[in-house]
Amino acid sequence: MTTYIQYCNENEGRKFPFADACSLLANNGLQLPNNIIVDLSMTIPSTLTDVYCSFINITPYVVSISLASSTFGLLVGSFSRSSLIPYKTYALSPVIDDAGGWITFGTGVNTNDTNINSVYQFRNYTRSGIAQKCINYIDILPVKKFIKLGDSLESYVVDIVRLKAQGDLIIKKHETDPNTIVLELGNPSDFVGPCNKLTDIARNGIVSLHSINNVQADETGTIILEFTK
Repeated sequence: MTTYIQYCNENEGRKFPFADACSLLANNGLQLPNNIIVDLSMTIPSTLTDVYCSFINITPYVVSISLASSTFGLLVGSFSRSSLIPYKTYALSPVIDDAGGWITFGTGVNTNDTNINSVYQFRNYTRSGIAQKCINYIDILPVKKFIKLGDSLESYVVDIVRLKAQGDLIIKKHETDPNTIVLELGNPSDFVGPCNKLTDIARNGIVSLHSINNVQADETGTIILEFTK
């Protein structure tokens, strides 16, 4: 079985993660060696095309990179050469919403060689296009902001969000789908009576959950919450 180190080592002998058809010839006439970048992965909106590396700058102390599409800049990164480890992945920073990714450098970014000082700028996909297998296209996320009811549109939660439930409601992650949030009743028997009929105060002394925003649950007590644009 090929290890990741072997995989990266093999990539130093070919253009990947760049497309086979691209030239890797920079605007200033410099040829980008295959052992500078050996792996790459990104997630971007499906509306963006012709993804390429627009800029790589290698100085004695810093390595900087910029990835772009035909219409927008996408991801950037700046790394200290003294701390770079070949075949280790490093996160890239997005410059647009709904984008993310990482990069792996090869032995061409040699931390012991302080004489390297090269700038590679590329004008389009034909020069430094990224291989399609490195790109994960997603539909634009429908939920852009969580805003408290009545608050300004400019006041919204960011970064890590924790939904807090009260009473007998439980909010948790789906057991098998990491992208699904489950709203669960802590004790379903308190809400469902015999033959799947709704409970009431007369049956067990509590008020049942009849609906959410006038949407009624089905016979199993399920209400589907759908987030749209």
